[in-house]
Amino acid sequence: MFVTLVKKKGIETAIPPLQGLKAAAEVASIPILGSATDIILSILEIIKNLLSLDEICVKTYASVQHFEQNIARINATLQRIEQTVALMKHSEPALKFEGVFIDIVPRSHFTPFEVITDGPGYSLQKAEMCSGKIITIKVFTCCKAKSTSKASYKLESKVIHSNLPHLFGMSSPDSERPFLVYDLDIMDHIEGVILSWMRQNVDEIMYMCAGMIHGISSALNSLSEQAGLFDMGTKNFDILWDARGRVILSLCPEMTSSSTALASPEDHTLRLLRVMDDICVNIFHSVNHTRYNDEPDRTYTMRSITQVDEDTSSLASSSQPSSKNVIPPRRELVWQAGAGRDTDLHKISQEYGSFVRGDKHFRQHVRRIHAQVGNPFLHHQCAAYQREDLTLTHAILDNRVVLFTVPSFGEVCVVCGTVLFKSIRMSHVSEGSFVFGK
Repeated sequence: MFVTLVKKKGIETAIPPLQGLKAAAEVASIPILGSATDIILSILEIIKNLLSLDEICVKTYASVQHFEQNIARINATLQRIEQTVALMKHSEPALKFEGVFIDIVPRSHFTPFEVITDGPGYSLQKAEMCSGKIITIKVFTCCKAKSTSKASYKLESKVIHSNLPHLFGMSSPDSERPFLVYDLDIMDHIEGVILSWMRQNVDEIMYMCAGMIHGISSALNSLSEQAGLFDMGTKNFDILWDARGRVILSLCPEMTSSSTALASPEDHTLRLLRVMDDICVNIFHSVNHTRYNDEPDRTYTMRSITQVDEDTSSLASSSQPSSKNVIPPRRELVWQAGAGRDTDLHKISQEYGSFVRGDKHFRQHVRRIHAQVGNPFLHHQCAAYQREDLTLTHAILDNRVVLFTVPSFGEVCVVCGTVLFKSIRMSHVSEGSFVFGK
């Protein structure tokens, strides 16, 4: 006679076949055994059904979860379709201006509710469509608002890129206050977003900054290739962050209306790299200044470096210290231009893009090095002082964290709060230079 082994919560129970129990009950001569056997058979039948039901429930639960995930994806797709249809319904028939079709969005179809940027001759504002969709509008306030808005539309409609605002309409030609409409939900200026990153560990901060650098370099490269823009500068952009987690480069009106902006100089590669460098330097400087409210002069400190040692110790210190008695290190972002490197925006974008898209589990820790500084004119010696310079550059493999134990002139010490001033004798010090090794 065969038995069935049923495992429940780690315990195996042997259940004999029901046919065998029935046959034994018929052969037995004890009268009460028949009734008892019927009861036992009923109980065993119920147990068997319950065990089968348990398996069915587990499989049903898994199927329901999978179904709910599919429903969520379908709902998200339907929502995007509805928003797109709403945008189409809220726009009037397109007009043609100098060969470019213009989708007209009536002023009554959206409500502005937040100013993002007030620039010279324009204003960037968040607005809500009648459908509930959040958009961004660029309102032109300069004396040549109408001509500037049309020139901006003509130029921006040529370029399609994920890190540039997606333009889909503008005001009517006879509008007293012309505006452009973007399918864009802005969260904050890039500096505000980076400030929120600074609470993370060093590796995560460097990863997030890598994503930003990838977006900036890729957008600048597309502007040069698709729109022929080369003579650009930091003042020509508002650097923003949207709800989808992307850095966005919004062109200022003076850039789109400039007659010299479309000239392509022979050294455009170097010009574009310089724009990239200036943007990153300005962003990082703004973040550092907001965090510590000082203006350190790092020039002499960098020239006074006598030795650089690779840090092979544990990276546990890369996170903010958990003990209340430990003073966290001063943490700054540094952009170092790759002087002398044979590179361009396309190479930078490709390199950083491959890193950002890579699997996090196989990502290596950022290289950490200690910088020994010999500074005879700096007598401030707080033993607990530490500074982490999160240094990024054109080549992602050259990114590193440089650790300092000596502050710089003009810096507010994070330990005692003292401001360090230069000595008069500094004017007699000969200037040298130092470049970090790979």
